[in-house]
Amino acid sequence: MCIARRKVLLNYYDKLPGLNARAKVIAKTIDVSSGEHISDGISAYTSSTTTSYYVSFEFDDRRVNVLVDVSLYNTLKENDAGTLIYMEDDEFIFIDFNRNP
Repeated sequence: MCIARRKVLLNYYDKLPGLNARAKVIAKTIDVSSGEHISDGISAYTSSTTTSYYVSFEFDDRRVNVLVDVSLYNTLKENDAGTLIYMEDDEFIFIDFNRNP
């Protein structure tokens, strides 16, 4: 999750308590999607590709799969242990993950 989006979520959910849990990285996945667009009446063709990075955490007998920014994705390895920081109301809101040294 990009820093700007994380700040927006934090402002929106500022009344929820932040929660911490000991967690472990159990999987990392990448989703690559592409799209094409051909303009009507004009010979214009555009395409785009989007890459999304996901990390699955296990904690408190739960598993969650969250969208993370590429910099965090690149620093984590499967079986990394640390502190998962999140909020929860009707949905799980990922804040951060701090690996154990």
